[in-house]
This record gives sequence, C-alpha cells and structure tokens, in this order.
Amino acid sequence: MRPWPGPLGPGATVALVAPAYALGPDVAEEAQAGLAALGLRVRPGRHLASRDGPWAGTPAERLADLTWALTAPDVDGVWAARGGAGTLAVAAALPWRRVAARPRPVVGMSDITALHAGLARWGIPSLHAPMPGGGAGGGWDAWAAGAALAALSSPPPWTVPQPPDAPPPEAWAGGRAEGPVVGGNLTLLAACAGTALEPPTRGAILFLEEVGEAAYRVDRALTQLALAGMLSGVAGVAVGAFLRCPPSGGVDVEEVLRRHLLALGVPVLARLPVGHGEARAPLPLGVRVRLDAERGELVVLEAAWRRPGGGAAA
Repeated sequence: MRPWPGPLGPGATVALVAPAYALGPDVAEEAQAGLAALGLRVRPGRHLASRDGPWAGTPAERLADLTWALTAPDVDGVWAARGGAGTLAVAAALPWRRVAARPRPVVGMSDITALHAGLARWGIPSLHAPMPGGGAGGGWDAWAAGAALAALSSPPPWTVPQPPDAPPPEAWAGGRAEGPVVGGNLTLLAACAGTALEPPTRGAILFLEEVGEAAYRVDRALTQLALAGMLSGVAGVAVGAFLRCPPSGGVDVEEVLRRHLLALGVPVLARLPVGHGEARAPLPLGVRVRLDAERGELVVLEAAWRRPGGGAAA
C-alpha cells in the first residue's frame, strides 16, 4: 500500500509556511494564533515573516521552508499561511520523491493550487480550504476554520458542507458523475498545464474557482486547459466561486464558463460554496467524490486521511 496522509486533529503538529506572498510580523502571529485556537501545535517556518518584495522571502528561502514542512519527520501536517503569487516556481522545485515518501495533509487555496496540483500528480490527497493569513485567499472565521479541521479527520461519506446563508448550488448540466476531484484556482491550473505540476484530469471531477480575473482572462485560461488536453475526458465539473470577475465586451464570466463547460457534455454543478469570497467550505482534493447535479451536492466517497495500517480516519 502506498503512503497516505494521516488525519489531523487537536494535538497534531502543523507547520505554518508562506510559499507565496509575505504576511508581516503581526499577521504571522495572528495566523499562528488562528491555528493554535483549533488545538493544533504550530511550528512556523523560519521565513514565515520574511519579505523579499511582495514575497515571503527569496525563492530559495520559501523553498527551504516548504521542503522542511513537507519532509520533516516531526511534522504531521502543513497549512499555508496565505496565497498571492510565487508558489508555482517553489512547488516545481520541491524534492517530490521525498515528499511522497511520507505525505502529510496540506491545506491552502488560491496560489497554493500549484502545490495541490503537484500533490495530485503524485497521487497524494490534500485539502482546499481557507488560510489563517487571509489575503485574497479569504479570511479566517470560526465556521470555515472548524469545517476545515473536521474535513481533516472525517470518515467518508460526507457532503461538502453548506456555509450559513450561502445560496444553494445550481445545476448547469444535469446528471451524476464519480471520480477523483482535482483542481483549484483556474489561473494556476492553466499555469501548471504542460509542466511537471499538471494534475491528472481524465476521468476526474474538475473543480474550478477564481477571483479578480476579467471574463476574457477566464476565457483564455479555459482555452489553455482545453488546448493542453486537460478538459478532455473529465467526468464532471464542479464550479466554485468566481468572485470579482468583471464582464469583457458585454460578456459576463458565467456566460464564458457555460460556453466552455457545457460543451463537454458532462454534469456541471455550479455555485458551490468553495473558493474565494465569504462562503469557504473545505474540499478534499485527490480523492473520489460523487457529483450529483440533480441533488445539488458533492459527496466525498473516499477517505483523504488514513491512520497507520490503512484504516480511514474516525
């Protein structure tokens, strides 16, 4: 049996690292406190509060922190502090064979999609969820934090939760589909296309979300996925939040998404409460899910985290 991440819960040791944009000393302390409030033992990366322009240290410093977090024997899990930009190059330079030898849960979103993509390529599950350092990756609130922690230990099956006051998901194309869920931020997925970080999408449920990109840029990114073959053979599509994505030439982002995704002829469930914005439910990546557009739900069917010996987390 191949190595598989173990569950995380109170008392576990979590490395807090910033592979993308910088936080600043005060925000770094707040981020540590946010994870500690969940009962986790927090070990900050050496360069967590470093700065090199907008980034959390030089590429070499960020790579060193991330490599330590993903390979240190006394670290149970990794939580990214925030997104921004810069994760792509750092993730590409990771010692992936060492990372895969003893995987542990990795949590983050937005720019951290590059890391999720690499993990998926190596067959390692991870968790798309908010980060305590905030930024464009979403803030830190009690519901989102608690839901993320529950997702790190809950046995299947369970349905991706609906945050309070969030509108229900919407079926754009009916039907049901099952497969491993992969994806994340659309721009980052397009950037991973054709690289050693490109995740396997054939037979998968493709998850997409975005923030701050005009409709023409969303069109460009989806075209890039199509040209790279990443839309060919997907079993279904789960569309999360597309926040602050203004129209282009009178065409809004939903029309762009529908043009590309409905042409695939697979079930498409949209407006899932996952991604940027106020509704930030957790979503395990790299494990089997069932997308049911008729019922408006995404159900996790496979344990993302397993205890020693291969049993599902309880």
